[in-house]
Amino acid sequence: MVEIASQKPDDAITSQMPHPQKSHTFGHCQKIVKGQWWRVFGYSLVLGLLGMVAILLVVSPFFFMPEMRILEILSDTLCDITGALFLCMGVVFFLNNDYLTGTNEQTLAEDPPQAAETPAPEAHSSKKTERSLWMLSIVVVLGLAATLTAVLRTGRDIPAPDVSDLVVERHDIPAADNAYTYFLSATNDLYWPTNSTLVADYLDGETVDPEALATFLSNNENAMALVRRGTECQRCITPEFTDFDMTSPYLGPWINMSRLLAAKTAHDRLAGSYTSATDTCITHLKFADLIQGDAEGIIHYLVGIAALDLSLAQARELAQAPGMPLPELKKLSDTLASLRPLTIGFIRAAKVEYKVTANTIDNFGKEGLSMDDLAGISGDESLLPQGKPIPGFLFQPNRTKLTFANLYRQMISNAPLSYAEMTLYDAEQALRLDENRWRAFARPNAIGRLLYALLMPAFEKPLERKCRMECNIAATRLLVGIHSYRISTGQLPENFEALVPDFLDTIPTDPYDGQPFRYNPEKCILYSVGKDGKDSGGSTVLLAGEETAPIHQKRWNMEDAVFKIDQEAEQESENTPRQPPHSPLSPNQNQALKISTQLL
Repeated sequence: MVEIASQKPDDAITSQMPHPQKSHTFGHCQKIVKGQWWRVFGYSLVLGLLGMVAILLVVSPFFFMPEMRILEILSDTLCDITGALFLCMGVVFFLNNDYLTGTNEQTLAEDPPQAAETPAPEAHSSKKTERSLWMLSIVVVLGLAATLTAVLRTGRDIPAPDVSDLVVERHDIPAADNAYTYFLSATNDLYWPTNSTLVADYLDGETVDPEALATFLSNNENAMALVRRGTECQRCITPEFTDFDMTSPYLGPWINMSRLLAAKTAHDRLAGSYTSATDTCITHLKFADLIQGDAEGIIHYLVGIAALDLSLAQARELAQAPGMPLPELKKLSDTLASLRPLTIGFIRAAKVEYKVTANTIDNFGKEGLSMDDLAGISGDESLLPQGKPIPGFLFQPNRTKLTFANLYRQMISNAPLSYAEMTLYDAEQALRLDENRWRAFARPNAIGRLLYALLMPAFEKPLERKCRMECNIAATRLLVGIHSYRISTGQLPENFEALVPDFLDTIPTDPYDGQPFRYNPEKCILYSVGKDGKDSGGSTVLLAGEETAPIHQKRWNMEDAVFKIDQEAEQESENTPRQPPHSPLSPNQNQALKISTQLL
């Protein structure tokens, strides 16, 4: 017996020793294990729901402030952290509340609980449970009511926005005074050769059949005469563009008409018929100017820009031609000075785009757009539940139109600025179009943001192309002035100031930084700083990452956009082979054709 007693386990001895006082927190953990976990859960849920109700009541009015983007972002952030916040608050609250811990802090042993807490009377426990359930039910109902109220409030649309500044002005003019009448007739008379690549090959500097080219030009004399008649008009008012389903079948033929005029100008210039070449080039410039100035939408505007680019290339070729007479240069200079600012056409195109977008949104509302319709538009049938009408919480037409209006206003405000001054707005990031799908649809007017992704054109490239074309116009005007000065004096001007006022009324500015165009008579170049905004002294080094840019875009992807004063130097600057004598254009000058192909 003594031997057995001597082998008594250490844990038995330890169990007889007095325990130190357990910590307050540890006592709570024991109670949770012993069956009171539901109280912690219930009261944490109560506290969390109360916090959520308070936050919803505070942030729900922010959804009626569409201009205050920072408040909307703040409300989203508060909702995101609500769950974590109320859980932390609940745990801290109940770990320090006497209700759960003030009755008994007695410790527990690992053996059967000889000194366990005495259970509360059954009636007392039942009352506490009933009271807790009632409190929980009340809070849940209040939380659901608050959530429903917030959804209903945020589902209300705003009043129709004031868009008077985006109204497109249309002028009704007689058909005889409308250039569109003659341009449309010209496209109907346009003859295009069976060899569809004849004109493109000729403009690319490739050898073509001279008889086929002569036939092409002679068969289009009437079409070119109609275009010439149209350029005598002041406006080119095309049919009103009101819906995205409408087409503009005349835009494609107008690109072909531009190719015809370029080929005619080059053919006459190479034949030494400078007067005829200048007249055709002037017709071409006016034709392009009328198209872009009265653009019915962004595609219409870009077609006019493409035609203008091709006509400016021909104007520079004429200015650089060795035998170009001074009177013809003067006519060319006057025409270039009379071109309308490209900003006018861009602003009109943006307003037309907003009008069409607003009409589309209104049509959705009138026709009772359903989830099926939206899935058809987006091309993603899994995006939304099918066969259900769209609730006001998800689609608010007026709020959507206001979003579009503000975005178009920002594009319009950028139009008169230099490229360096523009604020290129990342609407996708601002509207959070790249966020999680389900998170996006938990926010009000999710369908409106989806429509933005579907209907809003990218304006960054048209804005940059506008600057590019303004740079082309400025450089062409300066080249014509420089060559006129050289014919008159026998030498190049020392600076641009020498051209004013005899050959230029003012010195054109660089549309990329708003400063005067740069000129280096020693290198026989004039140049723009380009889109990087840095004056690199006329450098033709390609910008980083632009080594693979197409040849017709290389000038605009170099450190500086450089224009050579002499024709031979211009050809060499593009690192292209010398053209055969009959060739009218270098590959760089075929930019408009490739742009139009991408557009159409």
